[in-house]
Amino acid sequence: MVSETRDRGQLILVAAISIAFIILGLVVVFNGVLYTETVSSSGTSGSVTDAETVEYEIEQGVRGLVQQQNLAGDPPDSDEFESTYRSSINDEKPAIVAIERVDGVQEAAFESGSISPGDVANSEQVGQFRVKMNLDNSDPGDRLGLEIDSDTVDIEYTGTELAVTGDVSCTIDTSGQDDVWVDFTSGAVGAKTQGSCEFDLIDSTDTTTTITVTSSTDIDGEYELITKNSGSRTWTAEVEYTYDSADVSIERTIEVDVYGDRT
Repeated sequence: MVSETRDRGQLILVAAISIAFIILGLVVVFNGVLYTETVSSSGTSGSVTDAETVEYEIEQGVRGLVQQQNLAGDPPDSDEFESTYRSSINDEKPAIVAIERVDGVQEAAFESGSISPGDVANSEQVGQFRVKMNLDNSDPGDRLGLEIDSDTVDIEYTGTELAVTGDVSCTIDTSGQDDVWVDFTSGAVGAKTQGSCEFDLIDSTDTTTTITVTSSTDIDGEYELITKNSGSRTWTAEVEYTYDSADVSIERTIEVDVYGDRT
């Protein structure tokens, strides 16, 4: 009787140990599957993030290139952008990116001319407005006055610098320069500055921008203007590209507002 009880106990113990090993094996397998899924999911997530970064880089790059081409009078060039983009990215980027095409899908108008009193733009959407002041043909005391909507800017050539007053207050060093560009959309200045030279007075999303030259003693110079009107330039570009990595393959066509977000 005692022997039977002992044998039954041993069988129960062996069965319990076997069940424990089976459960342990199932836990190991289940954890391995979870780990594999986590690693796979993490890799896919990283690829998606990289793809989003690539699209942002493409948008910013197309904006800059088409803005330059608009001023030069050239149409959007897919090959030029492809070459420029490839030279700017890291060779170790874990994906193959191909720019299939860059086309203009919405027109813009280009205008240029000598600086003279009067309206340059009258209640229009302005993508870019910049002024070049030819200092070698200007005399000390010559001035350029501008009204851009409610902002006023007065620029006086002193012979060694441009003194800026009004809603922008600073000085532009002109030593050693025959001319100076000022961009009133991006705020860029083609010379060293001192003070708060914040010339980005034009919001390219505003559809009612008015620009007026008000000065009576003009600095010799010229302007270039891009507006959202019918013309031979590009306001909106369409970009088709592909992105291929080990985890993600994307074919995308996006529209880029050439004069949109400048950040």
